Amino acid sequence: MAILVMIIFSVIKPVEAQVVGIAAVVNDEIVSAYDVKLRQDIILSSAGIKPTKEARRRNRAQVLRALINEKLQLQEAKRLNISVSSSEIERAKRQIESQNKLQAGTFSNFMRERGLPEAAVIAQLRSEIVWNTVLRRKLNPKIQISDEEIAEVLARYNKAQGLQERQIAEIFLPVDTPKQEAEVANTTRRLIAQMKKGAPFTAIARQFSQSNTARNGGVVGWILEGQLAPELETALSGMKPGTFTKPIRTAEGYYILFLRELRRVGVADPMTAEVTLKQIALPLVKDASGEALQKQMQKANSYAATLKGCDDIDRIAKEIKTPGSGNVGTLKIGELPSKFRDIVSQLQIGQASTPVRTDQGLHVLMVCKRVEAPTYRPTTQIVAQSLGEQRLGMMARRYMRDLRRTAVIDLR
Repeated sequence: MAILVMIIFSVIKPVEAQVVGIAAVVNDEIVSAYDVKLRQDIILSSAGIKPTKEARRRNRAQVLRALINEKLQLQEAKRLNISVSSSEIERAKRQIESQNKLQAGTFSNFMRERGLPEAAVIAQLRSEIVWNTVLRRKLNPKIQISDEEIAEVLARYNKAQGLQERQIAEIFLPVDTPKQEAEVANTTRRLIAQMKKGAPFTAIARQFSQSNTARNGGVVGWILEGQLAPELETALSGMKPGTFTKPIRTAEGYYILFLRELRRVGVADPMTAEVTLKQIALPLVKDASGEALQKQMQKANSYAATLKGCDDIDRIAKEIKTPGSGNVGTLKIGELPSKFRDIVSQLQIGQASTPVRTDQGLHVLMVCKRVEAPTYRPTTQIVAQSLGEQRLGMMARRYMRDLRRTAVIDLR
């Protein structure tokens, strides 16, 4: 749910005096200054930003823009005779409870305890649900993905052995007219500044992005290298997972991209291979040296030289009864402590490692079973879904652009 998959557990002070006045008029319907303040409360909380006067001043323009867009979406839904039922709102509440690990039925208490304006949260939920319904009814029937398109993508993957595939998220802010250029550019810079201070990319994307992916925290999915617009590809080149780009100007507006993960087509990620491990663990104090270290190292080397298989580990573990000796369990190589990963990756089944020193002591490791990581190849269904989502996103952006262009909007 785009509203708050993650609500930052910060408390906003109670409203001491309602903000009065009109912020904008959208086709004869009002967006009040109080509406703006309530939405700011939600956004600042979800982004982990203190609700200072300066913070409110800085994000007022983008908050007002979002509220104007939602007003247009609600008006379009009304024109199409589309409404939101109480059961849909309740399902959305339950989803927020689940995503925030809350007990069922505690949504209102959660809002109240955190000082979040429940009515404003529900209003945002309502506009989100109704717009998704509009898109589903109006645009989905127009999306046709041909077998030829799917075959073309699959063929591209077959030729892309070893190329990078990136899992990305996006924030998109459209620029519909030249007059909006400076405002939108400044907004993207402010969003970048907030994220550099620690605001989560997903929270910012949910609240500010005008892309159809906003409801998922901006997550686009896995994109093959070379499939994005050249300016986006250039921005992503050389990036490391966990980082985001500077604002990127395209023909439609501004993008900020976040690189979540990388993988290579047709190449298994060794860190996702599963191994069943056993070990002989010999305890040592953290700063052990001299005779104590030498004595334990001799024991460890002796075990490493004589162990012939996992049964030997079990036998010796029973004899020496040291903490940690015996079965370690089954886990992915990437989940192992960094000191163990490279060593375990190179071990054959039943082969003992050389002793590994940690703060706890010395470890002789052995792989008893290995399940290699699968190589990824997209299925026909996955390709069709991905193409459909891309097309829906493009059509949704055009839909909103047309609504904005034909609307009468008076900013106060």
